[in-house]
Amino acid sequence: MKPVRDITVLRRKAAAIKDLDKGIKDLLIGLWRWGVETEESCEGHVFRLIPFPFVRFPDKDKENVETILRAYGKCDWEITRALNGSAYYLVHPRIIKGKYKPYYILRLRGYHRTAKQLGEWLQDIPDDFFDATR
Repeated sequence: MKPVRDITVLRRKAAAIKDLDKGIKDLLIGLWRWGVETEESCEGHVFRLIPFPFVRFPDKDKENVETILRAYGKCDWEITRALNGSAYYLVHPRIIKGKYKPYYILRLRGYHRTAKQLGEWLQDIPDDFFDATR
Protein backbone atom coordinates (compact mmCIF):
# COMPACT_ATOMS: atom_id res chain seq x y z
CA MET A 1 0.00 0.00 0.00
CA LYS A 2 1.43 3.38 -1.03
CA PRO A 3 0.15 6.85 -0.25
CA VAL A 4 -1.82 8.04 -3.24
CA ARG A 5 -2.21 11.71 -2.50
CA ASP A 6 -0.17 14.67 -1.35
CA ILE A 7 -0.90 15.47 2.30
CA THR A 8 -0.91 19.25 1.70
CA VAL A 9 -3.60 18.89 -0.97
CA LEU A 10 -5.66 16.71 1.36
CA ARG A 11 -5.44 19.22 4.21
CA ARG A 12 -6.69 21.94 1.84
CA LYS A 13 -9.51 19.64 0.73
CA ALA A 14 -10.55 19.09 4.36
CA ALA A 15 -10.37 22.83 5.12
CA ALA A 16 -12.70 23.52 2.17
CA ILE A 17 -15.45 21.23 3.51
CA LYS A 18 -17.62 23.56 5.57
CA ASP A 19 -19.54 20.95 7.56
CA LEU A 20 -16.59 18.64 8.30
CA ASP A 21 -16.58 17.78 12.00
CA LYS A 22 -13.37 18.87 13.73
CA GLY A 23 -13.18 15.70 15.84
CA ILE A 24 -12.82 13.43 12.78
CA LYS A 25 -10.87 15.68 10.37
CA ASP A 26 -7.38 14.25 11.02
CA LEU A 27 -8.63 10.69 10.58
CA LEU A 28 -10.25 11.54 7.25
CA ILE A 29 -7.07 13.16 5.96
CA GLY A 30 -5.06 10.12 7.05
CA LEU A 31 -7.44 7.67 5.38
CA TRP A 32 -7.52 9.74 2.18
CA ARG A 33 -3.71 9.76 2.11
CA TRP A 34 -3.71 5.99 1.90
CA GLY A 35 -6.38 5.83 -0.82
CA VAL A 36 -9.46 5.09 1.28
CA GLU A 37 -12.55 6.70 -0.21
CA THR A 38 -14.90 8.00 2.43
CA GLU A 39 -18.63 8.37 1.94
CA GLU A 40 -19.71 9.90 5.24
CA SER A 41 -18.24 10.79 8.62
CA CYS A 42 -19.31 12.18 11.97
CA GLU A 43 -17.41 13.10 15.13
CA GLY A 44 -20.29 11.80 17.26
CA HIS A 45 -22.69 13.77 19.41
CA VAL A 46 -23.72 12.99 22.98
CA PHE A 47 -27.36 14.00 22.69
CA ARG A 48 -27.99 12.61 19.22
CA LEU A 49 -28.33 9.12 17.82
CA ILE A 50 -24.60 8.38 17.46
CA PRO A 51 -22.44 9.15 20.53
CA PHE A 52 -19.16 8.11 18.85
CA PRO A 53 -17.10 9.12 15.79
CA PHE A 54 -17.22 7.04 12.62
CA VAL A 55 -16.14 7.05 8.98
CA ARG A 56 -18.15 5.19 6.34
CA PHE A 57 -16.25 3.69 3.40
CA PRO A 58 -17.05 1.32 0.49
CA ASP A 59 -16.49 -2.46 0.47
CA LYS A 60 -13.54 -2.15 -1.88
CA ASP A 61 -11.49 -0.35 0.80
CA LYS A 62 -12.13 -2.82 3.63
CA GLU A 63 -8.83 -4.67 3.16
CA ASN A 64 -6.85 -1.40 3.24
CA VAL A 65 -8.60 -0.25 6.43
CA GLU A 66 -7.97 -3.65 8.04
CA THR A 67 -4.29 -3.36 7.11
CA ILE A 68 -4.16 0.15 8.60
CA LEU A 69 -5.74 -0.95 11.89
CA ARG A 70 -3.46 -4.01 12.16
CA ALA A 71 -0.37 -1.88 11.54
CA TYR A 72 -1.52 0.76 14.01
CA GLY A 73 -1.48 -1.98 16.62
CA LYS A 74 -4.05 -0.53 18.97
CA CYS A 75 -7.28 -2.42 19.45
CA ASP A 76 -9.47 0.59 20.21
CA TRP A 77 -10.90 0.85 16.64
CA GLU A 78 -12.95 -1.69 14.70
CA ILE A 79 -14.77 -2.20 11.40
CA THR A 80 -18.45 -3.09 11.18
CA ARG A 81 -20.92 -3.40 8.30
CA ALA A 82 -22.83 -0.11 7.89
CA LEU A 83 -26.26 -1.72 7.37
CA ASN A 84 -27.49 -5.22 6.61
CA GLY A 85 -26.75 -5.90 2.97
CA SER A 86 -25.02 -2.53 2.57
CA ALA A 87 -22.01 -2.08 0.31
CA TYR A 88 -20.37 0.04 3.01
CA TYR A 89 -18.47 -0.42 6.26
CA LEU A 90 -17.86 1.84 9.24
CA VAL A 91 -14.59 2.28 11.08
CA HIS A 92 -15.20 3.49 14.62
CA PRO A 93 -13.90 3.13 18.18
CA ARG A 94 -14.91 0.04 20.08
CA ILE A 95 -17.99 1.19 21.93
CA ILE A 96 -18.05 1.13 25.73
CA LYS A 97 -21.49 1.90 27.08
CA GLY A 98 -22.13 3.78 30.30
CA LYS A 99 -25.21 4.27 32.42
CA TYR A 100 -25.14 8.04 32.72
CA LYS A 101 -24.97 10.87 30.19
CA PRO A 102 -21.88 12.47 31.83
CA TYR A 103 -20.05 9.22 31.12
CA TYR A 104 -20.91 9.53 27.41
CA ILE A 105 -19.48 13.05 27.38
CA LEU A 106 -16.18 11.84 28.87
CA ARG A 107 -16.11 8.82 26.57
CA LEU A 108 -16.76 10.99 23.49
CA ARG A 109 -13.77 13.18 24.38
CA GLY A 110 -11.66 10.03 24.57
CA TYR A 111 -13.00 8.86 21.21
CA HIS A 112 -12.07 12.22 19.65
CA ARG A 113 -8.58 11.89 21.09
CA THR A 114 -8.10 8.39 19.61
CA ALA A 115 -9.48 9.53 16.21
CA LYS A 116 -6.96 12.38 16.18
CA GLN A 117 -4.10 10.06 17.21
CA LEU A 118 -4.90 7.51 14.50
CA GLY A 119 -5.32 10.25 11.88
CA GLU A 120 -2.04 11.95 12.80
CA TRP A 121 -0.25 8.59 12.72
CA LEU A 122 -1.57 7.93 9.21
CA GLN A 123 -0.41 11.36 8.10
CA ASP A 124 3.07 11.02 9.65
CA ILE A 125 4.18 7.48 8.78
CA PRO A 126 6.71 7.16 5.94
CA ASP A 127 5.51 6.53 2.40
CA ASP A 128 7.02 3.04 2.41
CA PHE A 129 5.67 2.06 5.84
CA PHE A 130 3.24 -0.62 4.64
CA ASP A 131 5.85 -2.14 2.32
CA ALA A 132 8.17 -2.54 5.31
CA THR A 133 5.48 -4.15 7.52
CA ARG A 134 4.54 -6.93 5.07
